[in-house]
Amino acid sequence: MEVRFVSHNSHNLTDEEWRMVEALIPIKTGTGIGPGKPRTLDMRQVVNALLYIEYTGCQWRNMPKDFPNHNSVRYYFDAWRKDGTWHNILQMLNKERQEHSSHVWHERPPVNSYAFGDR
Repeated sequence: MEVRFVSHNSHNLTDEEWRMVEALIPIKTGTGIGPGKPRTLDMRQVVNALLYIEYTGCQWRNMPKDFPNHNSVRYYFDAWRKDGTWHNILQMLNKERQEHSSHVWHERPPVNSYAFGDR
């Protein structure tokens, strides 16, 4: 079976944007106590998935299958919203994109996804 990568060009980070975003992503996951668990996901794809969600407003479970599992992406979204990482990523991207007259990202308001059956 052939695996095909489908590009969502308007939502994907450029190489230059990724270099800046990568520096904002915490090295460890979880509480910060102990060595932490090694990451197995491509963080660039996680960020691209989050930007896709922000741009399209689609439900987590309806993300295209070429992104990482929606539960994993949601884990990082929740953790990064809590610690401010997601806000910092969007601010940095907005600054960069405003300079190049590209799409500006707006943070979605917190939504109780259980109310919508989205988890």
